[in-house]
Amino acid sequence: MSGTHRARSTQKKTPGKTLPAVIAAAVAVVAIGVAIFLIRPGEETADPASQNAPAAASTPETGTRLELTSTEDYSYSLGAIKADLDSEGHAYIEYLVTNTSGQTVPFEAPGQLFLPQEEAGTKVCADQEGTDAGLCSPPTKWEIAGFVGDTPPSPDGVDQYMPAGASFIVRVTTKSPVAESADVANFKLYVWDVRFTRNRIAQEIPLP
Repeated sequence: MSGTHRARSTQKKTPGKTLPAVIAAAVAVVAIGVAIFLIRPGEETADPASQNAPAAASTPETGTRLELTSTEDYSYSLGAIKADLDSEGHAYIEYLVTNTSGQTVPFEAPGQLFLPQEEAGTKVCADQEGTDAGLCSPPTKWEIAGFVGDTPPSPDGVDQYMPAGASFIVRVTTKSPVAESADVANFKLYVWDVRFTRNRIAQEIPLP
């Protein structure tokens, strides 16, 4: 009897002992849920640098502009502004994209930076028919660096549209530093996106 009594007593005490553990487990689950909500693996996160609003600017000087029409029959004018190296040794080119369609259209940034293979600083550098011999395009990224007029781009950068006549300044930059021997005079801007060049032969957008 006493043994049975002790067993029953133990059974009655068990819930009391496990209650803190249950509470702790519940708190842990909530904490994990909050962490998952905040982190969400695989979801894109904004680049802190892209949070800076593009600045308004006067119309910059460009080289001869290239008139392009997309496969959706939207018209754009692209003009190269300048090429340079940033403080970390990345090559970049800035160019102006203007909506010449006479209506609101999707924003496009088809310009791509090319430079000599030996100056790219990486073996991952793709050549393209229509560019000068020996030039290739390393991995790059782009951002809207400014705008002309009274219509700034949307701050979140999602589903960008351009009203008729709007102009955005785009900067395309190499993802990795280029070779120390890189010469800005050798940087060139081309468009070869099939949506703008049906034959996939690159067209140069000359710098000033």
